[in-house]
Amino acid sequence: MKEKNIIIAIIIISVFVLGVSIGTLYVQHSLEYGRCAIPIPYFIPIFASIGLIIGASVYYFISSKVESCKKLEERKIKTILKILDNDERAVLEELISRDEVLQSEISRKIGKVNAHRAIKKLLMKDVIEKIKYGKTHKIRLKYGEIE
Repeated sequence: MKEKNIIIAIIIISVFVLGVSIGTLYVQHSLEYGRCAIPIPYFIPIFASIGLIIGASVYYFISSKVESCKKLEERKIKTILKILDNDERAVLEELISRDEVLQSEISRKIGKVNAHRAIKKLLMKDVIEKIKYGKTHKIRLKYGEIE
């Protein structure tokens, strides 16, 4: 059903582009020969209105697909987080909300030893990467291909 909506959106955009192209050729032809059934100043508001209607309809068709993808990703993340222990979960939740976090910030929330152990476990699982940053480290999610 979602793929069908995307195809319909692409067809609507294509028809609009074709209509604008034909309208442009019509106006050009009318200017050359001096006769036009529709006054030329009305073409811009007509095409702008049609463009807004088409934009809104394409958004309607596509937005449901984007929302369903977001919900699916959130469910996957929640499932993965359930597997981890509390400290690892706290580190990953912080990394999900922000792209990178200083290890010292994590240490303030869950304690130095717990932060170190959780980060070490996540490093061994190859989930995060640790980058030297002054006297502390930056922690960020490691994106890569799933093996």
